[in-house]
Amino acid sequence: MLDALEGKFIPPGLGDDPIRSPHVLPTGRNFYAFSPHIVPTEESWKVGKRLVDEFLKQWVNETGEYPRKIGFVMWSGETTRHKGVMESEIFYLLGVKPVRDNYGNVESVFVLGIPSWS
Repeated sequence: MLDALEGKFIPPGLGDDPIRSPHVLPTGRNFYAFSPHIVPTEESWKVGKRLVDEFLKQWVNETGEYPRKIGFVMWSGETTRHKGVMESEIFYLLGVKPVRDNYGNVESVFVLGIPSWS
């Protein structure tokens, strides 16, 4: 804090709850809330896939066919909170999955091919 009050450089770093996300330690940095390199997280990817599978199953059970269009409304605040669940849903519906480097950062996408639900 004294360095900040003296106008010194404070290194940036991802801010989050250190219990939920221990990789944000040490605290006391000039924090930012969103890191595009980790979205979607591995956990968010699993949740997003499950949500799409459940949605499509329910839709087909109710209508007898797959939806022709699906829309999403994206808010950066929500992405910050759920760390990419909606982005995972979109990726999965497009038939791609995130590819990660050795540090867990998303570096590209991999084409899954024809989805099992199509």
